[in-house]
Amino acid sequence: MLNEKPHHYVLLVDASEEIIKMVKTQIGFIAEDIKVLGETDLENARYIFDSCHKTLKAVFVGSGIANFSVGYADKPITLGFIREIRASGWNKPLVGFSNNPDFVNQMKMAGCNHTFCQKGYLAEEILDAVKNHDIIDVVVEEKMSA
Repeated sequence: MLNEKPHHYVLLVDASEEIIKMVKTQIGFIAEDIKVLGETDLENARYIFDSCHKTLKAVFVGSGIANFSVGYADKPITLGFIREIRASGWNKPLVGFSNNPDFVNQMKMAGCNHTFCQKGYLAEEILDAVKNHDIIDVVVEEKMSA
């Protein structure tokens, strides 16, 4: 137990459990010090982020959760979640991924500091975010009360 390495925690949010399982397996083979907290439910992901944001090294958000937007087809849940994370003052890697290049651009505009299209490279992107993470300056807009 004394020789145990510290862990780097990464939150991975995507609608596909298969993607999450695949990434956890790949990361387990190549980096024992990285633990992926995978979540398919947005409310659970919010809870994990709110509870653990200080210990998280990066957040990865897949476009899959956009499919669950209720009543707001023009405002996918994915983009709202990305905006919430940025508005909280999060200044660590916030990475968006989608097979749709247009949605990748929307994720970047919502606040992702990195995006990519090929989910097959997810494990490599997580490694890169943890090992070479850039802390960015985030401006949190304060809301004026009336």
